[in-house]
Amino acid sequence: MTSTPDTAIPGKMGGMLGGRVRAGLTFVLLGVTATVARAGGPTPAPEPINEYCPVMTEELVDPEFTATYRGQAIGFCCEKCVTKFKANPGRYVAKIPELQHAIAASADLEAQPQAHEHKQTAQTQPAGGFLSKLIDWLGKFHPASVNFPVAMILAAALAELLLMFSGRVFYLNAGRFCVWVGAVGAVAAGVLGWFFGGFQLADDSWVLTTHRWLGTSASLWSVLLLVLSERAVRRVGARRTAYRLVLFSGAALVGVTGFFGGSVIYGIDHYAWTAAKAGSVR
Repeated sequence: MTSTPDTAIPGKMGGMLGGRVRAGLTFVLLGVTATVARAGGPTPAPEPINEYCPVMTEELVDPEFTATYRGQAIGFCCEKCVTKFKANPGRYVAKIPELQHAIAASADLEAQPQAHEHKQTAQTQPAGGFLSKLIDWLGKFHPASVNFPVAMILAAALAELLLMFSGRVFYLNAGRFCVWVGAVGAVAAGVLGWFFGGFQLADDSWVLTTHRWLGTSASLWSVLLLVLSERAVRRVGARRTAYRLVLFSGAALVGVTGFFGGSVIYGIDHYAWTAAKAGSVR
């Protein structure tokens, strides 16, 4: 019978302890690696707080289409509604009762002096006044009012082209009439646009900001166009070069302004060429 030396026992115990330590360290490293991987992965999108779309109020929200407003995730039924909301959130927040509850709950957590200050500010705002309601109501006519100046200015440019090639006085009078109607309509549409979009220099959407200032520029341009038109008509033998330069450049300005106006509602790519659907007539 062969006996095991006493010196071999500590060696075996040390090997066993070393194996357990290595196994423990490996387990810890795997756990840390998994934690880091989870932390570095994509953060899931927050669930919308509302059930129905605030733009199309009868449609249920699709969690794929959301926007953040005052720290809350607002759901919509489609991308177009998201664009409309971002262009003018104030028009739709009242249609989200869940948002009102969330804002009220967060307000209760604020410090008392700060809450008192917000309360005083809210009391001094003329949100419920007659003038504010009138401005908001008149602003609703902006989308419809822009059609008249756009059509009239483009018609004036066409009349001037026909006058240049034919020399008929009829086109001179027709162009003058279109400029008058277009200029007055452009100024009115510009004012209604500020009523509709609110009185701020910049908006959350760069598309709306671009449309705002292009529309304002077009309104001011139309006044200059009207002055040059009357000067060219009333001065016998006056050259129409300056009037034509302003007219044709302004017609392009009006077209670009209209494009961004449509982009506010339908998105910047609303004129993108799309493939014909299956079964459609080509």
